[in-house]
Amino acid sequence: MYHSSFSPPDCQIEHYSESEYMQRRNKEELSHKDWMKQRKDLEKKIQEKLEENIKVQSSDNRVKFIYKCKGHEVLDVTIFRFKIILVYYSLLRKWYISPGYSFVPEVIDLRDKLKSGTNDPFSEKVLNIIHGVKYTINAFMKRLTDVYQFVHDAQERNKDVQFAMNAIVTKMKLTFTENAWPNDLQKSSAGDTIVVELKLNKNIQVCNVGYEYIQQKPQIRTETAKNINKLESMLQNFFHFPLEEAFERFIIREEESTSSQEEESENRLEDLSEDSVKYLYT
Repeated sequence: MYHSSFSPPDCQIEHYSESEYMQRRNKEELSHKDWMKQRKDLEKKIQEKLEENIKVQSSDNRVKFIYKCKGHEVLDVTIFRFKIILVYYSLLRKWYISPGYSFVPEVIDLRDKLKSGTNDPFSEKVLNIIHGVKYTINAFMKRLTDVYQFVHDAQERNKDVQFAMNAIVTKMKLTFTENAWPNDLQKSSAGDTIVVELKLNKNIQVCNVGYEYIQQKPQIRTETAKNINKLESMLQNFFHFPLEEAFERFIIREEESTSSQEEESENRLEDLSEDSVKYLYT
């Protein structure tokens, strides 16, 4: 999702006498008229300062910065085209970034950029914002590509595992069913389902794991406890290994139950449901 609407920001009210207000207004209006006359020359000078993959386009009341970054075959896109647009509001006599007209990844919130506006859309302050947004886009696109590559590789080896993630690539859901089941975990019936939710940090490291274990048929409580204990032990892989390796260990790892695990299972019997068990831990 991307921001699709924009309204002028809240402005701090300043008090002037009528003559002071008119003087300031006339000065700002003249400044904008001068800018419009010089716009094309200013645009050329700014373009020379920008990196090759950032282009600037301007009109009397709008300035557009376009950033093109490389895609990846795993994303089915070769080039991504993002844009940041500044709009001139004649009533306010200032330029503001328009989140509604702009197009950037959802992870970037343009509403907190240039809140007080500017009289010069080509100022160093604006250029610094553009470069900062570009840096954030690059970091996000790398994270997006790496996660999609992981999903692509994992599904090639385990076609029946279902993957889902949020738009900003901080949460991932993995669903394991009949034809995609961890080798080291017993099922009460063919209809059992495990849903694992992973929370990822900016380095694609798992910092939180949640799961839901859904049993289609009632199971002896001791067996359920052993299975849950085993599942939690297997999920620890996501904290100790990179995402791809952790997934492989979770889906194929063979691990023997210990007597301490069995004892812990006995102690947890009263807390377990026969139909569905949910946990969230870090």
